[in-house]
Amino acid sequence: MLHISRLKINCRCFVAYWDDYDTCQRPAPLSTRWVEEQWAHGLTWALTDSGYVDQAAYDDLNVLFRHAEAFEGDTQGQFILALPLDEYWLGKGAEYVRSLIDSYGRPVAVMLGAVGDPLRTKDAVHGFLYLLESPTPMAVLRTDQSAVGALAAGAAFSTMGTTASLRHIMPPRGGPRVSNDFSVLVP
Repeated sequence: MLHISRLKINCRCFVAYWDDYDTCQRPAPLSTRWVEEQWAHGLTWALTDSGYVDQAAYDDLNVLFRHAEAFEGDTQGQFILALPLDEYWLGKGAEYVRSLIDSYGRPVAVMLGAVGDPLRTKDAVHGFLYLLESPTPMAVLRTDQSAVGALAAGAAFSTMGTTASLRHIMPPRGGPRVSNDFSVLVP
């Protein structure tokens, strides 16, 4: 067992089956079948199939957390609430997201959506760090070198995509566009 913050996880327990995750556009009711399949494969913690929370979609974000609370009564195992968030939520929406995460109080996994690097601005980085300061166990998935920074800032665990398409989620409102943004890792 690996003890991370207040979250105990088995090192092999976490898997995300999201090859076409980018097509999941809105917070719909969470699928019991989705998490039960993960538990049937021996995972201790399952990850929900949450839909993308687009910019300024406050109602969708509220619905997602309400679904997660109701979902707990419908399932028998442990799960992590997936939070696929548009980059908007790192800036103007960071305080709102943090208040929901803190009130929810159970493990969440943040995935960032953007056409370019979701952490390309100073405000986005500050908002991201603010979310990671939550006492709620938080993972960061589908990111780049920011995975290392997330761990240093208190994330329970993080993943770094091996290809560009696995380093963030493309917002459903538009197709891929060329970005002039770049990130550099300076050891």
